[in-house]
Amino acid sequence: MKEITLKDGVTLEYGDAGFESALQLKNAIFNEIINRGLKIEGLKDDFSIENLAKIELKGQVFETIIKSVLAVDTSRSVQDSVHICMQRCKLKGEKISTETFNAIENRAYYYPVKFHVIKETLIPFFQDLVSLLKAFIPQI
Repeated sequence: MKEITLKDGVTLEYGDAGFESALQLKNAIFNEIINRGLKIEGLKDDFSIENLAKIELKGQVFETIIKSVLAVDTSRSVQDSVHICMQRCKLKGEKISTETFNAIENRAYYYPVKFHVIKETLIPFFQDLVSLLKAFIPQI
């Protein structure tokens, strides 16, 4: 298990999600974004990572990002998938379960734990994606 310190010195111990659980979480997040038809206006036909970095986070782009975050956050399938991945974690030394966040004092840790679990679960899927795509899309 790996460990990080959250606010107030509270520790989160986490283990890697199993492949099926990780895949379910990735797919739930992508499906939510795709099914809602969320897209960022202003991406040009000559899309590149450099152009993505130049998009200003204001107006429609900012609104789209907020809508995407809210769509993912409120999705039951995403919540269920995250909770499955959270079961490999411990908060304050206690294994996380469906009851963990019933305690009012633990609710402040819900989003930091959720964000960390999503981040640690999804990053391995994308570590080599850009280099693999370069073979098919030269402008990346």
